[in-house]
Amino acid sequence: NCKLSNMMLFFTWYLLPYKMLFGGNMNNLQTKQKPYYKHIFYFSMLAFILLFFVSLLITHGESMNGVIFWDPQDTFMDHFNSVVYNSIDPFENKAMYPPLSTVVYKILYLIIPEDDFSSLITDPTQLLQPPEMKVLQGFMFGFMIFILFALLLLFQAINELKKGSKAEKFLFTFVICFSAPFLFMLERGNNIIMPLALSILYLALYRSENKIAREIALIAFGMAVGFKLYPIALGALLVREKKYKEFIRAAIYCILFTIVPFFVFYNGFDSMKLLIENILYNSGT
Repeated sequence: NCKLSNMMLFFTWYLLPYKMLFGGNMNNLQTKQKPYYKHIFYFSMLAFILLFFVSLLITHGESMNGVIFWDPQDTFMDHFNSVVYNSIDPFENKAMYPPLSTVVYKILYLIIPEDDFSSLITDPTQLLQPPEMKVLQGFMFGFMIFILFALLLLFQAINELKKGSKAEKFLFTFVICFSAPFLFMLERGNNIIMPLALSILYLALYRSENKIAREIALIAFGMAVGFKLYPIALGALLVREKKYKEFIRAAIYCILFTIVPFFVFYNGFDSMKLLIENILYNSGT
C-alpha cells in the first residue's frame, strides 16, 4: 500500500535519528546525552552508505532494487502523474492529497506550455501517464523548482533542529540524505519531502524563546498537515507539554491550510466528500 509506505517513511525517516540523537527532547542534548551514541549512529550510517555504493559497483546497479521502486520508467512519476491529474478537478480524478498539495500541483501544471502538455497527454484520468514527460523542459522545469525549494527548506530545517558544530551538522545532513528512505522518497518524486521539511522545522522551533520563531513553527505545522494529513499527530507534543494556546493556534493554521482551500479553489463540502471517498477506496484496495 503506497499510502501506508509513505506514512512509515515519513515518521521513521526523522523520528529515529531525532530520538537517537536528541533523546526525544532537545534539552537533553547538552546535559544527558552520551557522546558514544552519536559515534555509533554516524559510524553505522557511513558504513552502510559505503557498503551500499560498493554493492552498486559489484552488482552493476542491481542492488538498488532493494532501495528504490524498481521500474526503469517510473522514476519521479509520483510528481508528474499528480501534475497531470490536477489539469482537471483532482478530487473527481481520484486524488488522495489534501487541497494544499493539489493547489501546488495545479500551479505546476499551469506553467507547462500548452503545446508540451497536449503533445503527450490525451487522457488525464489515466492512472499511469506517459513517462516521456520527463524529457520535456515544460514538465521538468516545474519539478526542478519544486525539488530545489523543498530541499533548501529541508536543509535549513535540519540545520535549525540539529545542534552542534558546523561539521557535525553537515555530517548529519549527509547521512540522512544518503539513507535508503531518503533515496526512495527522492526517486519517487513524492511530495512527502515538503511536509517532512515543514515538520522538522516545527520540531526545531516550537520550543523557541523567540515568539516569531514559535509562530513560524505553528504555521509550518499547519502547512505540513495541509500537504499530508498524518503530520497532525505531531500536534500531540503541544498537548503533552501543556502548550494549549499554541495548540489552538496550530489548529487554526491546520484549518486554514486544510479546510479553507476546499472552499476557495474547489467545490467545498462536495470536494471534501470526494477526498474522503478516494482515501477510503484506495485504503481498501
